[in-house]
Amino acid sequence: MHGRRFRSPTGRQDFDDPNPLFGDKQDSDTYTVDASFLYTLPIEGDRWQLGGNIFFGEIDSDINFHDSDAYRIVGVIRYNFGNMEQ
Repeated sequence: MHGRRFRSPTGRQDFDDPNPLFGDKQDSDTYTVDASFLYTLPIEGDRWQLGGNIFFGEIDSDINFHDSDAYRIVGVIRYNFGNMEQ
């Protein structure tokens, strides 16, 4: 089994009232990129798989206090102990 997935959701939040502490509206733009893969290695009856995921996300608010960034890199090696017959 081989698989790939790529997503890039975006969003926007708009608020009617200004924040009472900062005096600005807490409007924000959100950007994310998320990519994953899964690859079955052709050894030992296809029991071994390699996988990975990369994620980046950013929220850009009109109030700098609410800005944020997120990053993730994941690597996976998986072995299937169960019955592989279908």
